[in-house]
Amino acid sequence: MRRPQEAELNTVIPPESAGGAWNATSPRLLTVEEVRAELNIGRTLIYQLIWSGALPVIRIGSALRVRRADLDAYVDQQLSWRMR
Repeated sequence: MRRPQEAELNTVIPPESAGGAWNATSPRLLTVEEVRAELNIGRTLIYQLIWSGALPVIRIGSALRVRRADLDAYVDQQLSWRMR
């Protein structure tokens, strides 16, 4: 799993680059539980996606967080793969 660089952690992602899903009320970092609930899949599958590198995470102490933009990119990638 690739660790994010310091510059990546401090980068603000503008709404237009987040696929339009981001807005001022959307949290920028999501917990694993929030990702699980949004995708409506099991916790084990979320952790498999994280450890395989398919879904990048940020570690804050022992907590894992998923950037909203990374989740949106993962969903977009899955949709584009199914449309091929």
